[in-house]
Amino acid sequence: MDFPRYVLYADGSSLGNPGPSGCGAVLFDGDGAPRERMGSYLGIGTSNVAEWEGLILGASRALALGVRNLDIRLDSQLVARQISGRYKVRAPHLMAYCQKAKELLASFENWSVSHVRREFNREADRLAGIAASLGKAGVLGKGDALPPAAMEAPERGGEDGVIF
Repeated sequence: MDFPRYVLYADGSSLGNPGPSGCGAVLFDGDGAPRERMGSYLGIGTSNVAEWEGLILGASRALALGVRNLDIRLDSQLVARQISGRYKVRAPHLMAYCQKAKELLASFENWSVSHVRREFNREADRLAGIAASLGKAGVLGKGDALPPAAMEAPERGGEDGVIF
């Protein structure tokens, strides 16, 4: 049986690097319709950690929804190349994030990752920024998910922005 290919856009944001950080992700179904939007406040952290958390959040949700084939779009060239094996993860504190992401991705029948320009990842970036801002304002606590109202007014990324 052929399973449809879903597309996941994921991103992270840190206000200060390190600073209040959040992650966001948008999952599109095989027909290109938005299936799920998500975001979470991560506490104080770096943008690099937030990027990994966005990927992990989105991939976890895709698995929970039964997705078997996943195309991932990230505007972090570093994370895209690290998860694909083109670059090594050198920072010890990031190795656990990479390992967790690889374990999640191994559960998919097929997956791919591509770097996209930031303008093609606006919705995931918007969700990550909202999560970081709401955390900074004390509206969200560490680990809290974005409320549904915060995820309104979506924009779609574009597959034409794929760089590699």
